[in-house]
Amino acid sequence: MAEREQWGTRIGLVLAMAGNAVGLGNFLRFPV
Repeated sequence: MAEREQWGTRIGLVLAMAGNAVGLGNFLRFPV
């Protein structure tokens, strides 16, 4: 379960939040 600890870092949270924000923005701006 070491993988979970690595993803639990601030970078993981930032990437997750950024990915979600970009994904939502792309879907709202360019709905396919």
